[in-house]
Amino acid sequence: MSETSPGCPRCDADQRHESRFCPTCGARQSGEPRRLRRSRTQSQVLGVCGGLAEYLDTDPTLTRVLFLVVTLFSGVFPGVVLYLLMALVVPAE
Repeated sequence: MSETSPGCPRCDADQRHESRFCPTCGARQSGEPRRLRRSRTQSQVLGVCGGLAEYLDTDPTLTRVLFLVVTLFSGVFPGVVLYLLMALVVPAE
């Protein structure tokens, strides 16, 4: 009697591990509440943009670029302060 594992809701790939995202297409697996956390796997500095990208189901690189552009156009200081506050307030994975 073989136990079948559920497939990904987007690409129907076999899910043999406990993961929040499909390793094939990156789709969020259902059944879990969305929580904002700093990412360990998508971390470049402190994991803030990577965690934000996972929460929003977007590409981490796109999130980093958008955060950088908004930071540069806001006068740098507010973006840096926001990033550091998020690094202190948002828990790590």
